[in-house]
This record gives sequence, C-alpha cells and structure tokens, in this order.
Amino acid sequence: VVQLIVRSLVRGAPGDGEPPVGMDTPTASGAYELYLRGNQIALKWGSANMALARDLYVACTERDPNYAPAWARLGRCYRFLQKFGAQGGAVPGAAEKAFERTFQLNPHLAIAHSAYTSLQADKGNAQEAMVRLLKMLEWNENDPEIFKGLVHACRYCGQLDASVAAHERARRLDRNFRTSVAFTYFAMGDYEKTFYWYGTGPGLYLDALALACMGRLTEAAALLWTRREQFHLAPVLMT
Repeated sequence: VVQLIVRSLVRGAPGDGEPPVGMDTPTASGAYELYLRGNQIALKWGSANMALARDLYVACTERDPNYAPAWARLGRCYRFLQKFGAQGGAVPGAAEKAFERTFQLNPHLAIAHSAYTSLQADKGNAQEAMVRLLKMLEWNENDPEIFKGLVHACRYCGQLDASVAAHERARRLDRNFRTSVAFTYFAMGDYEKTFYWYGTGPGLYLDALALACMGRLTEAAALLWTRREQFHLAPVLMT
C-alpha cells in the first residue's frame, strides 16, 4: 500500500508526463449525459446502434472538445462502422483521427489503448500494439481494459497462452468483464471454451462455427437461422 501511495505521489509531480488530474471530467453542461447515453446504446451490438452511439459521442465532443473518453469511444464506433461497411458509418481515417485526438488529450487513457488495438492489429501492427500495451502496464496495472487489449494483440502475434493469461487477469480485476478470448480459444482448437466464452456477450457467428467444428451441424444451422436478420452486417462472412 505504501509503495502504491508513493508511486502515485511521484507520478503526480509536475513534468513527469502524468495527465493532469480532472482532464477526463467533462466541463460542458450536458456533455456527460450524452456520453453515458452513447455508452448504453453502444452495448447493443449492431450497425444501427453503433451509428446512434457515434452521433451521441460526436455531440459530446462538440460540447466538450477536451473530453478524452468521448473521443476514444467515438474512435471505436468509427472503427466498427468502417469494418462492417455500414453506409455513412465513417469516412476513411475518421477512427484514426479520433484516437489521435484522444492520445493528445490523455496518452494514458486505458479505454483508448484497448479500443485502438483492434485498428492497429488489423493494419498488421499487432506487435507494436502488444508492446504499447505492455508499457501501459507500468502506468496502470489494475485496469482490465489494458488486459482486454492484450488478449487481442497477443492473439494476433500468435501468443495464444499469453492471450488467455491476459483474459484471466482481466477477469480477476472484474469478474463481469468481457474480452475477445473466445477467438483465442478458437485459434487453439478448443471449441467448447470458444462456445462458452462467445456466449457471454452479443455475437454473430463464432459460436455457430464452433458448433460446426464439433460436428454439431444441425445446432449450428439452427443458431445461424435465428440471426438471419443480422447477416447484412457481414454479408461475405455469413455467406
């Protein structure tokens, strides 16, 4: 406890690179309400919900341009809409600009580092993402968002055991926290755990694919049929 207190005091000293206290607190009236509404809607997976959440985050950043968490979640929305090809979802480079603004405001914001990992990994820079997140642990080793990012980055780097370990650490910090560990278990060929962990959040296809890999084709087909209205989110994949 003493070491943690001393560390926090040292980090709080002027000029040490630590973000100023209170920078992640919105100052404009109504900005935080917009942010919370966006968070709630973004929990409901789908392009329509993410587009609505995007609009709320945009409104939030317009009211308070210096509120870093809103920029981070806006970047995540842009990335989702861009990845799934939603019309009018995000112009090219919108996600990158949102994350760039976030890191300008707060280079140590955990939710930004976690959300940015997916974009970085898809660009072929998973190793850089993994190194970035490991360095972030020097600043904050008790935020599950950092370990969530490591689950993703380590998997893309082929470090599957490390990916699972990062998931386990995130769950120890928050027993209800969700990560992408289901995809790690699928890469390991553990389809039972893939099916279990994919079922802890909203999904589209991986649980059905795990069932198919276990030879349970009838169940897989039936599961996909219940989601036929969502196939437009990833038409090539679902075909």
